[in-house]
Amino acid sequence: MITNVLTISLSDSVGWFGIQADVKTFTALGAYSTSVVTAITAHETELYTALSHDIVISQLEAVLATTPIECCKVGWLGNEVLAQQVAELLSRQPLKWIFAPGFGLLNNKHGLAAQEVKSIVFDLMKKADITCLNCEEAIWLADQQYPSSFHEMQQLAVRLMKYGNGQLLITGGNWSDEFVIDCYATKDNCIELAAKRDDTPVVGAGCSLAAALVVYLSKASNSLEAIRSAKSWVTKAIHHSNELKFDTSKGSINHLFGIPA
Repeated sequence: MITNVLTISLSDSVGWFGIQADVKTFTALGAYSTSVVTAITAHETELYTALSHDIVISQLEAVLATTPIECCKVGWLGNEVLAQQVAELLSRQPLKWIFAPGFGLLNNKHGLAAQEVKSIVFDLMKKADITCLNCEEAIWLADQQYPSSFHEMQQLAVRLMKYGNGQLLITGGNWSDEFVIDCYATKDNCIELAAKRDDTPVVGAGCSLAAALVVYLSKASNSLEAIRSAKSWVTKAIHHSNELKFDTSKGSINHLFGIPA
């Protein structure tokens, strides 16, 4: 079944994260991709140009008017007014949406103060079906130290859950030499998800995990099942990243590993 999915985020010129990475993920997993661009960046530079509210909202309205979207990923939106407008439009639709702010939390190209960024993120966390954060983003939001055990990761999740809508995925717990640990938190419990550690230097795995979750959630009603499937796919994409060639010390995950060359 081909489902219709949407990404709302910024553009990364080399395609390691943002709109480009999301569209590759959607396509690789058999979904029809639509997109709304919120800002333009040039990879590894300080260039950041936010698009006007009218352009962003017009893109979103065009997608929603023509395409019945099953699930959506919302990335960095840039300011509180735009965030409220996007959330309001999405709330009128019978769709699920994943919030993965990524870029805006640990990168100050947008020029916003930390408290303003947190205000935007906490407001959207209350409205999203699932929020996805990596450990660095989560500890920044919660003003806590990096977790050194799953128990501490649980405590981090519980602290952030008060800002959310009932489901939170924190990824990238790296205290184990053998596994990378994620924590899926709901109002009832915290579930540990482990994957074999792969130290291949890649960028954008968390972004693409959230995009994969959008596709799997559009095809299944069970969030935990969708998260497990997305995590499995990203783990394989990291493993196959050495098939790609970049003139840098790091690179992208291989979104196309399952597609014949």
